[in-house]
Amino acid sequence: MAKYDIESFCADVETALQNNLNTKLAAIDSEKNDGITLDTVNSNAYHFMTLNEKNAALDPCILYGFDPDDGGEDAAAGSQALATYEVRVVLIKKDIGKGDIAKRMLRYRRALAETLKDRFDRIGGSKKVQVFSPKPDINNSHEDKFVQARLRVTLAE
Repeated sequence: MAKYDIESFCADVETALQNNLNTKLAAIDSEKNDGITLDTVNSNAYHFMTLNEKNAALDPCILYGFDPDDGGEDAAAGSQALATYEVRVVLIKKDIGKGDIAKRMLRYRRALAETLKDRFDRIGGSKKVQVFSPKPDINNSHEDKFVQARLRVTLAE
């Protein structure tokens, strides 16, 4: 059986988002019912630890990954060493000047956090996952706005 490591965890993050995020976006649209419709995330718009002009052309797009230097040893659990990583999931959306970007980004932030919590809050065993969503950066002067969710995961090494 293959070891469940940070690479496996990141693959699970993408799978959870690809399988559930657009459904969550549609549910939020229905709940709010105010004429704002969130753009869905194309299955080709997920990028693991790399972003360039070609793959950033999709709108919205998601960049996810972790800092390889973050995975330090924590403590021993029996005979297993544990390492904690912080995985960042960033959704980038262009502001096309409709005047509703703040509402849109808050909804994307909510959808990211809820989708990831739905998937990872129930995880057990040697994996401990916390999902949190920092304050969004929606008031910057750039055309591209972003929101993020972060997952802190502890894995047996």
